[in-house]
Amino acid sequence: PKAEITSKKNQEICTSENTQPFEVSATFANGTGKWEVKEVKDEKGKILSNSVVTIADETKAKTTITLPKGTIATVTWTVTSPGNKCKDIAETTLTAYEKPVVIFDNNSGIQAKCATSSFTVSVKEHPGSGSWEIVGEANGASYSPTTGYTTNVTGLKSGKSVTLRYTAKNGECTVVTKDATLTNQICDNLSIQDISSSPSEICKNGVVT
Repeated sequence: PKAEITSKKNQEICTSENTQPFEVSATFANGTGKWEVKEVKDEKGKILSNSVVTIADETKAKTTITLPKGTIATVTWTVTSPGNKCKDIAETTLTAYEKPVVIFDNNSGIQAKCATSSFTVSVKEHPGSGSWEIVGEANGASYSPTTGYTTNVTGLKSGKSVTLRYTAKNGECTVVTKDATLTNQICDNLSIQDISSSPSEICKNGVVT
């Protein structure tokens, strides 16, 4: 017998739901067929129990296989000839990418500091990977590293702001972005400066007023 998977092989879907169904189909000339889970792992490669994946009907050529979000399953379609004399196996991979959600850690997405040119910006851990970039005028600011959940900004000019954008990516998921705004405020440790054009950038003794 010849086992053949007729649905799209190596399906990849992005989901924000707890579980993600996949429609699979196969064919065979004679004998019996059966769907089985060969291996399951999370997006970081950790092996999981095969039991986290459910198959609606293992013996039907067309069925639904459901994965938890953030998992990758290798499944097989095995066709056995009458009398169990021989068999053939076809294999495919199903991936349920978890949609990333970007949340700034410790309220680091909006920062205004007096006479401070350095900032640390971080996001909470999420599926996939992320990168940083400056949007608009840098105003002297630079940042490092360019990837990862945390970056450090230095060199922002006094009285200036910079917008730092974080972009999260994960497989088939739509790119997610979020902007952080950082401001190096002008401060006078002796008296309140009169900056009528930028009243939000006035401080006294290191405290924003």
